Amino acid sequence: MREDTMKLITLDGCKPTPLAHYLKALGILRIVATQADERVRGAWRGGRFALLTSLDREELMEFVLHRYAPTPILSPWNGGSGFYPKDNAQAMNAIASSPAERFKPYRKAIERSRDLVGGRAIRPAGDEKIEMLTECLAEWAEPELEWFASAVMLDDAGQPAYPALLGTGGNDGRLDFSNNYMQRLVQLFDPETGAPSAEAEAQLPNALFAEPMPGLAGGAVGQFNPGGAGGPNSGPGFAGAPKWNPWDFILMLEGAMVLRVAGIRKLESNQRIQLAAPFALRSSARGFGTAADEEDAARGEQWLPLWSKPASFAEVSQLFAEARLRSPQKRAEGALDAAKALGTLGVARGLEAFVRYGYLVRNGLSNLAVPLGVFAVRHHPEVRLLDEVDDYLSRWRRAAAPTAAASTASVRSISRALDTAALSCAESPTDSARWQTLVMALGDSEHALNTRPSLVADAFLRGLPRLSFGWFHAIDDGSTEVRLALAIATASDRRLGPIRRHAIPLEAKTRYRDVARSADGLARDSAVVWGHRDLPSDLAAVATRRALESEGGIFPLMSPFPARLGDIAAFLEGRVNDERILRLARGLMTLTDDVDDETARAVNRRPGEHTPLAAHAMVRLCYPCAYGDFPQQHASNLPLRLLSSGQITDASAALQRYLSSRGIRSKLRSLSGSERYARRLAASVAIPVSARDHARLFQLISRNEIASIEESQPS
Repeated sequence: MREDTMKLITLDGCKPTPLAHYLKALGILRIVATQADERVRGAWRGGRFALLTSLDREELMEFVLHRYAPTPILSPWNGGSGFYPKDNAQAMNAIASSPAERFKPYRKAIERSRDLVGGRAIRPAGDEKIEMLTECLAEWAEPELEWFASAVMLDDAGQPAYPALLGTGGNDGRLDFSNNYMQRLVQLFDPETGAPSAEAEAQLPNALFAEPMPGLAGGAVGQFNPGGAGGPNSGPGFAGAPKWNPWDFILMLEGAMVLRVAGIRKLESNQRIQLAAPFALRSSARGFGTAADEEDAARGEQWLPLWSKPASFAEVSQLFAEARLRSPQKRAEGALDAAKALGTLGVARGLEAFVRYGYLVRNGLSNLAVPLGVFAVRHHPEVRLLDEVDDYLSRWRRAAAPTAAASTASVRSISRALDTAALSCAESPTDSARWQTLVMALGDSEHALNTRPSLVADAFLRGLPRLSFGWFHAIDDGSTEVRLALAIATASDRRLGPIRRHAIPLEAKTRYRDVARSADGLARDSAVVWGHRDLPSDLAAVATRRALESEGGIFPLMSPFPARLGDIAAFLEGRVNDERILRLARGLMTLTDDVDDETARAVNRRPGEHTPLAAHAMVRLCYPCAYGDFPQQHASNLPLRLLSSGQITDASAALQRYLSSRGIRSKLRSLSGSERYARRLAASVAIPVSARDHARLFQLISRNEIASIEESQPS
């Protein structure tokens, strides 16, 4: 048949959410392809599913109403399935005795299944259930096995496991899907003739094309449509009755059989059944705000693909059979892995997005398939930055697991914040605000080791890994806060090490790259003075400690990315977000400074204010960061301690005495200001400036002439 003879039918009743409507789209494609038009193709366009088929709209409806033969869906291993004396068997009996041609496969399937059940009065359990499942797999014909392969998986040892999509082997609590499926069938079709009922004809346009209609009846819906399940707060007033089109339930289960589990991939020894289902992932409460930690133990997640290029049913079946979803390093096992896969094109070609579903427990019993967002498939190299913290996040995740000995509310909160921020970055890799949130979460998490040192031993946690310079580009929004955070985080000295050693104990023998450990966990170190309290206090404490540790000479905190004088002026005047700078700087303290000269020049050439403040000049000249005609030995830590305590008058006198003793004739005779301003002046010493800007400060307040400056950092 020629392409131009195919008709495009948009199914407005088939949307990516809820899960029932997604599966309904697959169900329609499946039954049309196998029973009406083998050349039919389907695609997701504009948030709707569309069929490209030889059928027109009326012919499609005629097929579903008059020629569609339902797939036999039976679960004799379940109670309530219709096979046992206490079950509701009316629908099964009606189909079993129906002479209608459309029910012929179903009649044979029921007969085979009843033979397997035999004279049992109650559903099988334990080894008896395993035996029945094995017999079903051996005795059933192809129509029934399609359902079996979607609802049950038998491993190499013959042990059953159940994917989350179809509950626990085709039921959700006391709701057996197969029995409810048969009840919907006899509701829509006359068992004697197979003819559609008036209700079927009236409700099909609503199911396929979302045409409004009054009087939709109730009925159990399981986990597939949380909004249609009824219950408290689901309708006007205090409660609402479920409203559910029986066609939706039937077509939904027809579509669920596209997601076959058996034979997809062999389970590893430590792998759960949920990870063997198509596009199924380890459960995670990360990435959505209402999840409780207990929901991490729910039945996992499933990311369902969307594609806009029309695909045949065979192609769609192959897509779900392969279920290609790989992060850069491995097959995706969690939500973050999946998001990284989408950003690095580790998915089958032609896919444009995935709908994320979480299978969450409600009231401790029933489950809901909750949509958690749509993730686009786009190539974003920035996503690979997340590989650098993958092991770090995994360690926190293991420490936060419900069964972990180290798991506490604070550990779980930190792990959740890390994963949520990382997932947000993977979702929108070009959003600098999201990367900033992740960097701040990283800094917060490492600082938490100071407050609970035993985590390093008890939970095998480590310090932050080395971050490539791409992290700075990811967070850079051109703001003063980001520029100051970069200057502070990369401050270092060849002899005394990086500023990070004042934030967490570090091993000197590894050039201050690894956290220092003791027998009980994290080592103690008096050099750790960064309390993660507020920016002025932490910077002033670092400056004071450096002045105490050093042996004079150039002040031992310099950076390849020094701060602008205008940015420091904004800090001194309180025109910046202190908390943002504090947390960004803490998270960037493992950022590599090993960048090429061109990159360094490009970063340092970015626009920014260079207007200096005289007060900053006076303090900075006493703690020089470059060689020149200014003091070659910095002042003691006395002025810093005075400024840190708010004693600006006494500090001013001490600074003036030091400058005079070094032959510097200052234009500024004294400092004045509030205690808050004094503390910020002390803190400014820990913010590196360039040698050129140091010379500008000298020229601003000194009556001396400056002959030269030298950019190099002393040993």
